[in-house]
Amino acid sequence: MNHVPTPQYGYELTGETDGQRRLLCGPCDIEQDGYLARFCGSCSADCGATYVDEPGIWDLVTPLNPQIPELLRGVGGLDLTTPGTSVDLTGLPSSVDLVTPNRRSVAEGQPVYAVSPAALFRRRLGRNGATLTVVRDVRRRLGLDSTAKLLLTGNALDELLQWWWYNSPVAVEAVRANRFDWVLSPNYSVYGVRCPLEWAYNLKRSILGCAYLRDAGQNAVPTLMLPNRFFRLRVEEWLWDNPQVNCIATNLQMMQDDGEFQAALDGVARLDEDLGHRIHFIITGPTTQERIALVRRQLAHVTVVSSATLNGPSAYGGFTRPGAALFPSAAPLSRPTMHETESLALFQ
Repeated sequence: MNHVPTPQYGYELTGETDGQRRLLCGPCDIEQDGYLARFCGSCSADCGATYVDEPGIWDLVTPLNPQIPELLRGVGGLDLTTPGTSVDLTGLPSSVDLVTPNRRSVAEGQPVYAVSPAALFRRRLGRNGATLTVVRDVRRRLGLDSTAKLLLTGNALDELLQWWWYNSPVAVEAVRANRFDWVLSPNYSVYGVRCPLEWAYNLKRSILGCAYLRDAGQNAVPTLMLPNRFFRLRVEEWLWDNPQVNCIATNLQMMQDDGEFQAALDGVARLDEDLGHRIHFIITGPTTQERIALVRRQLAHVTVVSSATLNGPSAYGGFTRPGAALFPSAAPLSRPTMHETESLALFQ
């Protein structure tokens, strides 16, 4: 599939501003019998979303994408019917320092360290494209003690998380090999410039990803994004239907200005209040001490994961943006089994 947006898939060029294109969804209520409109939260013909042209291997999730039925079958529809479970929070502190392959100077003696999914793989570029090799001892790679407790965040470049989705058995085996104490499900993006239907699709994938990790014996926490009131209420309904869930994660990394950050945090705080403060929140991404203080003031039970928790530089990732060129394929990847080689020829 060609991933450059065209009017055929619901995109119309109406003038460019910083490379953005206006998204016109079309009459999804008519063409999809109202099903999709239940989940996007924007039933008007023009929802006002925009799309930024950039290379990637994910499918464009819009009502007019002809692959929508296939994508929906892949997640069992967009209803949030996947059950959640409780998480063992014993030993989880209120602050966790993030360590990456690019930031190995860390304070010693911390009870828990956090790493991103990028730390689980080494990437090499050869004549036939990029390969990933599973890291079997991430503690040794990052210079940590072999007994250090680890939390795996769900934050990484979209290209890596898309590979994770299509190759879940290999990714989960990498998680199991490294003996994580807590694992956050992959944080599939809900960019404001994307169609809200994609937000619904990625919310469902995050919950499914958590269930897959849980079924593999991991102490897994769902990563649930709350881009607006509509999606906050959907998450709230799922949590009311699953009173056994005692912990969720959300990412506040991408909020550039303080007003945007405060609005996102207010949404999380409202969710906390509506649920009677029964949820422990793992908040990833605040990059300043001021934002961390705001989080602590507004949430009753919280763990903050950030490279700023110990006054260090912000260093999310490990797969830096220039390396995105190593992910050239636009075709979805086949799903290998756990028994295949650790050296994965991901892209031809």
